Amino acid sequence: EAVAGTGTPLRISLELLPGELAVDTGGVAGELLLDGKSLGAVPGVLALPAGNQQITVRAPRHVDHVASLQVEGAGRRQSLQVKLLPAFGWLALDTTPAGAVVRVDDQEQGRTPLRLELDAGLHRLTIAAPGRRRWNSQVAIQSGQTLDLGVIDLAMPAPVMAAASAAGAA
Repeated sequence: EAVAGTGTPLRISLELLPGELAVDTGGVAGELLLDGKSLGAVPGVLALPAGNQQITVRAPRHVDHVASLQVEGAGRRQSLQVKLLPAFGWLALDTTPAGAVVRVDDQEQGRTPLRLELDAGLHRLTIAAPGRRRWNSQVAIQSGQTLDLGVIDLAMPAPVMAAASAAGAA
């Protein structure tokens, strides 16, 4: 405690004003989070408290970008360029004969030939054509990459299912 006229120096500590952060996401719309709380939309210019900050740039169907940043504060503008990686990839396929129905995770996606955009991860793939064998598989889609299955041959006819007769069942 300082009292005027006593010669004791008065110590005053002032916090820096927030700084400005200009975030460029290459046109991908998202939001900037500080300590898990949204500060606003990016790309754009946002105010951040001065000091060392952990930020997250989040956009739909993209991998979160997490960074540690020293914000200068005092109203100074800093720039941050972020390349957000997609959290999706592509599946390309064709069949012989063409026109087979493609289902991914039990949802019809169309007929071959086909190129699909899918969330990254494992997916159940079913390809079917009338009078042909059904083709079932699991595919792993990697972020930002294309999985090209090429041409899948469905030419072999589907197996004939033998039904048990009433006399044979006895």
